[in-house]
Amino acid sequence: MPPADPTATRLRALEQLLEGPLLGSLKLLPMPAWIADVDGVVRWMNGAAVALLGVKLGVRLRRAAAPAGGETRRTRVPVGNGTSVLELASSPLRSGKSIVGVLSIVRGGPARQVARGKEPRPRLTPRQREVLELLARGRSTRQIAADLKIAEETARNHVRLLLTELRVHTRLEAVVAAYRNDWV
Repeated sequence: MPPADPTATRLRALEQLLEGPLLGSLKLLPMPAWIADVDGVVRWMNGAAVALLGVKLGVRLRRAAAPAGGETRRTRVPVGNGTSVLELASSPLRSGKSIVGVLSIVRGGPARQVARGKEPRPRLTPRQREVLELLARGRSTRQIAADLKIAEETARNHVRLLLTELRVHTRLEAVVAAYRNDWV
């Protein structure tokens, strides 16, 4: 039996992620968001992304996929008949230890003004605000610990307490709430 094609395996893993609860939360984001596979081909877009970029499903947007390390950067993205400079925050999407795609979210710009019914800013400690900002940048527990110069277990505890304070169950829900309510 021939070995499994790694590209096909990654695409199947990404499709499974796209069928899960991830999309329910991402659809609620008021700012443009899309998911691309590791080759930069757009596999999913929310309504705000379609309004900004047009339908780009199946199109390779290599320039529009920020680095898989969870960083924020400014990049030129095709918008309508021209291009715009957008600030993108991205986070790798993993299946096990493999990166199978990248979630990109546009930060700033007119799309942020779409949100309605914002929740009041939660009472967070300065450290919780730092952790929320790092989560919004797509940072892992290990990266948060390194950025804050603390132990991984301490970073994990900060994340757990932040999720409790925000009354959410996952990091993604925390980031969605933060963007939706302009907390970051």
